[in-house]
Amino acid sequence: MNSMPWTMFPSSPTEPRPRLRSALASFRADQSGAVAVDWVVLSGAVVGLGIAVTLVVSGGLEDLTGEIQLSLAEMDAQSGFIERLQEFGQALTGFSDGTGGWSGGDVVSMDGIGDVYQVGPQSTIGGSWDLPPGTAQATVEFDLYGLDTLNNEPATITVNGQVAGIVTVDNGTATFTSVNGGTTTFEANSMSQGTDLNGNGHADTRTQVRLTVSNPGDSVSVQVSSDAHANVDNESYAIDDFRVTAN
Repeated sequence: MNSMPWTMFPSSPTEPRPRLRSALASFRADQSGAVAVDWVVLSGAVVGLGIAVTLVVSGGLEDLTGEIQLSLAEMDAQSGFIERLQEFGQALTGFSDGTGGWSGGDVVSMDGIGDVYQVGPQSTIGGSWDLPPGTAQATVEFDLYGLDTLNNEPATITVNGQVAGIVTVDNGTATFTSVNGGTTTFEANSMSQGTDLNGNGHADTRTQVRLTVSNPGDSVSVQVSSDAHANVDNESYAIDDFRVTAN
């Protein structure tokens, strides 16, 4: 019996060799590149969501933009509404925060009245306020107080260098004189007469003055001159709630 030489074969023809088996195990356990794949998927989802949101809200944004543009155009057509607010902030005052652009007098706190701008005897107070370009008409309003022992002593009101009107107080009674001519209309409305307004034991007056100025130019100036002879402790004129508006 002839003997055949032994030949070494793998125990199974399908069993991987050790090196191949090790390479397959390493490949299966390796995570390199997995994060990049995940980010590609997530980025695509975010981009798609952004496009969808843009399509939904773009129509509404266009409508809102058009409304804002129309509103701003209307403001500009109304003689510069925003600029007026800025320019007239200093021209609205009750004198609780200072003189409001007036000079020549004193801010005084009076019992029963509050803070007013007082005119000394034989003195003049005044100020000037800028107007928006193209102003066709300016309106000046304020309260004029005639206090204590005024005896037929007038207060003369001047606008842009021209006398517009005169308020004369005589023992608690005010009379008004309008000076015709020029570009200013003078109106006076009695708010209180014969009443002790400041607690000094004398009859006082309060007159609401309205001055309408046509074609005022780029500014309006106002002066109030007192013809009182006694010192301010005995008699005086004073103003309050001053306002300038433009049209």
